[in-house]
Amino acid sequence: MVRLIATGAPKSGTTARAILIETGFGIPRSHGALGQRAGVGDVWITLDEGVCDGKLVRPLAEGLAQMKEGEMMQAHIAPRPELDGYKVIAILRDPRDNVVSWFRAKRGNEPPNAKRRQALRRFVERDQRLMPWIKSMRRWQRHPNALVVQYDSLFAPETVARIAAFLDRPTINADHLYGTGPTWSGAPSDWREWFDAGTAQLFESKWKHV
Repeated sequence: MVRLIATGAPKSGTTARAILIETGFGIPRSHGALGQRAGVGDVWITLDEGVCDGKLVRPLAEGLAQMKEGEMMQAHIAPRPELDGYKVIAILRDPRDNVVSWFRAKRGNEPPNAKRRQALRRFVERDQRLMPWIKSMRRWQRHPNALVVQYDSLFAPETVARIAAFLDRPTINADHLYGTGPTWSGAPSDWREWFDAGTAQLFESKWKHV
């Protein structure tokens, strides 16, 4: 039986990925190993990553100890020695889409217009909390126990087949899961609708190392 860590930066498709694993492959989220954040009850956040607006109220070791065989912990956690004995599925997303999704979560979900694009540019300039998360998640690409998937192709048959092989389970048809969940729109990439030339230049200068 697998004990699985499902991780990724905030706003990178972690909820959609959890739905795919939980509903599609029958691996439930661990309710004994839940992180605690204002308004969120299924994400474990570590303080030493030092970003986001979450507040960790229990140490990671406690959550891991409460996990049962065959369960999944939903997390925003970079590689750590405590996780070396676990299977990990990490999801990565175009950082420009990460930022747009973060902005919409913080500043409202209205569609892009000139005023909103200006607000996004100010947001990119001032709010750097997401950058360390994105950088730290890329370290999973070098981890021997991790499978890294991409947000844009999460429900593609080849990605689902890779997840199935990683979990030692038969593959599934995940078409019925696409577009489900509270944070998955079914339109993976929309940064081009939001970035004007000034925002693109600013992003390149501030986020070029992501």
